[in-house]
Amino acid sequence: MKKISTIMIASLFFLTGCVTTQGNIVQGNSQQQVSQTTKYGKILSVKEYTTQKSDNNYLAIAGGAVVGGLLGNQVGGGTGKKLATVAGAGAGAYAANEYTKKSQNVTMVDLQIRDDNGQTYTITQEKNANYFNGMRVRVNINGNVGTVTPQ
Repeated sequence: MKKISTIMIASLFFLTGCVTTQGNIVQGNSQQQVSQTTKYGKILSVKEYTTQKSDNNYLAIAGGAVVGGLLGNQVGGGTGKKLATVAGAGAGAYAANEYTKKSQNVTMVDLQIRDDNGQTYTITQEKNANYFNGMRVRVNINGNVGTVTPQ
């Protein structure tokens, strides 16, 4: 039982270890700094909507199948044990898939902004504040990706 618990805990750490960062592009052993510009302006319009992230959840499904199979393997003996293992793997994969579907809903905003130089543009991003028309904002631009935050 201790071996199974250790495997389950290690699986969970493995599944939660994926992290993404922004700002630097890493190529081989060298780093290139992305050009960054900061502009200030006002919001002209805000369009808010909910969408589902398009991240693939294959890793979570596989992890759920492994954990479910390990738990199912603890039940019964002989043919019943094999059936419980298969059923546990299926149930774990299904549960992981449903959980990741629910956690992928995200609120997005389309922000039309006029900067202090008179240039108008629209930036789409995850909602990170309560935006409203006329609000002063800071726009950080890294390459061709912009991020808006209240000023």
